[in-house]
Amino acid sequence: MELECLVDCESTAHWRARKQEQYPEDSRNSEAQELLSSLGKEMAALNGSSIHKRLERLWATKKGFGEIVSERLRWVGSGSKPKSALELLEEIAEAAEQAHDLQEGEYF
Repeated sequence: MELECLVDCESTAHWRARKQEQYPEDSRNSEAQELLSSLGKEMAALNGSSIHKRLERLWATKKGFGEIVSERLRWVGSGSKPKSALELLEEIAEAAEQAHDLQEGEYF
């Protein structure tokens, strides 16, 4: 599975753009959107890397992996400001490895 499908920065960047329209006085949304777009572009270079393989294993074995990814992406720009796509992906992998398996209908 392509890395961009496992960790979809662009969808979260679009969500941030809508939040910026909704709350124009809050510049954190536009800053997060720009950061997510930049990280998403960097990600293509990491296809096939060890972090990609690690995330694929987690996706295949960890219940709630998608929710963990979504939560971590929503934190970008506010609680998390990764300096590279690799740093973001490592944060996601660590969060997934530390999280308990979610049951159906359970959220963080």
